[in-house]
Amino acid sequence: MIQTHLQQELLEIHKKNQELAAQLLAKRIISSEELKRILTPDRIKLGEILIKERLILKYELEQALKEQKMSQKKLGEILIERRIIFPFQLERVLRKQG
Repeated sequence: MIQTHLQQELLEIHKKNQELAAQLLAKRIISSEELKRILTPDRIKLGEILIKERLILKYELEQALKEQKMSQKKLGEILIERRIIFPFQLERVLRKQG
């Protein structure tokens, strides 16, 4: 009985979240990409994956992140521009990231 009530409550919360997401998207307050990023907080950061796969060094990541703060460019774009990684490597890692 308690489990059924809990399931109903969770379904109601899920329904309200879907409605809120639809409104945010419809009013263009948030993009679908941003919404996906918010709803999947467990996703591993791009830089962490690149370091783990030994595609970049921690120092290179730190420098690229500093540039990202100043330029508002995407991290992958900066790493490619600096010739630290190749586009195909970025694509592969982004697929892994989900």
